Amino acid sequence: MKHIRYIITIMLFGVLTAFADQQVIQITDQSTGLNQRWQQAFQKAKDMEDSYWIGYSITINSEKTFNTWNHHAGRHQILHEIIHGTDDQQNRSIQDAAQAALNGNYPQSGKWCNQYGLLFCFKEEGDRIYEAYEINILNMQSWVDLRGYPLIWMGHTSQEESVSLLLDVYPKIKLQDQKEKMISAIGMHQQQPEAAAFLKKTIKSDEKSGLRGKAVFWLSQQDTEVLEFLVNVAHHDRSRDVREQAVFAVSLLDNKDAEEALITLARKNTDREVRKKAIFWLGQKASEKSNGIIKGCGK
Repeated sequence: MKHIRYIITIMLFGVLTAFADQQVIQITDQSTGLNQRWQQAFQKAKDMEDSYWIGYSITINSEKTFNTWNHHAGRHQILHEIIHGTDDQQNRSIQDAAQAALNGNYPQSGKWCNQYGLLFCFKEEGDRIYEAYEINILNMQSWVDLRGYPLIWMGHTSQEESVSLLLDVYPKIKLQDQKEKMISAIGMHQQQPEAAAFLKKTIKSDEKSGLRGKAVFWLSQQDTEVLEFLVNVAHHDRSRDVREQAVFAVSLLDNKDAEEALITLARKNTDREVRKKAIFWLGQKASEKSNGIIKGCGK
């Protein structure tokens, strides 16, 4: 037992040291718009001698939850605690923190669970949003490794203001993986009609199938009617990968019409592989009706 306590103490010391080392620069004037705060952040970044992060948060009030994770192996800290310090009301004890680190459990509950941070990493010469070489999207309760780079935190903003800015930035991004991250960032703005319109436009665009497939998934997460559009994609898109992704997206819609659409796809789609995908996702729903269809399709 003494040995275990010793290990926990050492682990906790490492966590506290990591908190102490992380530099956070706050944009204190929250009355200005997001564009103005970005300009303030870039001004503060002029003295940076290395890479740095700029970030802000939005609120997502939805039954849908997103699993987000920063994959760098290093000194992981909870994003909310990096920015605001430890909240005693969370009642997270020393033992809980150490055990979470040992087990790899990453908290996704509490009063900050519907707050998501958007973090953009820049090299020292960057002064435009589209020049970010890394974009991370994560719950404020998630663990994150900022790799020791300073964080300039712009505070909270509305979905409306955030999606407007991201839509302006997207056309200027060149790298494929950064475009994928930006599609995810825009797609998280579920209550904004502009987000759904952007995703539909991207799916119908000349972009590569990987990007269009990403947009298909995020369209299924929107708080608007998307079933008819997704079914059309599943039947007619030029890419089999995108058609199959659309079948999966339909399966994510939790309503009777979506199940009927899957049944139709399983019976009538002209692509055998797409039909197989529809049958598979019907099996995951496992309703009495879908089970009968699956047996029929298997004959």
